[in-house]
Amino acid sequence: MSYAINAGVELQDPVTGEWYQITDDNRQPIKIVYEVIEKTNRMADGTLRRYVVARKHKVTASWQSTWSSTAQTSDGGKGMSWLMSYYEGNVFAPVFLRLTAASVNTQDISSRPFGPIPETVATPYNYNSADTYVPSIVANNSDNLTYHVFITNFDYEVIKRNKNFDLVNVNIEFTEI
Repeated sequence: MSYAINAGVELQDPVTGEWYQITDDNRQPIKIVYEVIEKTNRMADGTLRRYVVARKHKVTASWQSTWSSTAQTSDGGKGMSWLMSYYEGNVFAPVFLRLTAASVNTQDISSRPFGPIPETVATPYNYNSADTYVPSIVANNSDNLTYHVFITNFDYEVIKRNKNFDLVNVNIEFTEI
């Protein structure tokens, strides 16, 4: 089975609804962690009871030695100064985060070395859009994953000063609502 490869991070302007791509220059791998909200109790007879309320995502992205310029970067994305001003304007408000995925190769799947995709997998899934779980085949077909999040952590470290721009390390963490 093929999986979507995360190719970038996009943030939505809460006022205009426009999506802004953040630069991929010197971006480290995007980390998605699942946080399980649960209540666990040990019963009198020694058995364990576990009540799972929800599963939420934490998305972490970081950039190392990236330009702080507010102008568009070489890949057309927004720079780290723009990301810092976005954080300052939306730190206490919910925002939308989209992880874009690389294009899925749709060449003849019957000639794949491990065989064709079974008919049950190749059909589209019907899933509840309010659910936080998205099957990987749906993620591949939609080419993106969108989360409604709060910005829970932001680190901006200037590592080298220049005349026109600074080189910075940035870490940002989003937690799903």
